[in-house]
Amino acid sequence: PEFHALLAAQKVTVLSQTPSAFDTLLQTVAGEDGAAGELGCVETVVFGGEALVASRLGAWLAGPGRRPRLINMYGITETTVHATWREITAADTVTGPGSPVGVGLAGMRVAVLDNGLRMAPVGVTGELYLAGPQVADG
Repeated sequence: PEFHALLAAQKVTVLSQTPSAFDTLLQTVAGEDGAAGELGCVETVVFGGEALVASRLGAWLAGPGRRPRLINMYGITETTVHATWREITAADTVTGPGSPVGVGLAGMRVAVLDNGLRMAPVGVTGELYLAGPQVADG
């Protein structure tokens, strides 16, 4: 509750959170009836630092009132800077337990490769490879 009050008092418009911390915040702003609450002045929430399970946001996104933009950023753990981004939509919350990572940021090359380090076809499981000036040598 103190954090929610601080967001309001400071008129925070952009909030960077781990998904688990955001889950806790949403529990705090939920009404006594469990209805989804609002986040005041927050216009954009940027997620990073751990996998976002988009399906956990479905009920909150569908709730009444204004909702901020939700941006999933990927790569901060792997590259110490963000590598990809995707704005989370209601459709992302019903497509399963995955964490949609989106597309590469400017200057970042992103590829899903198979075990032979070849481009994996769409829908085929592979490993995400990142390249660009944001990635350290080695």
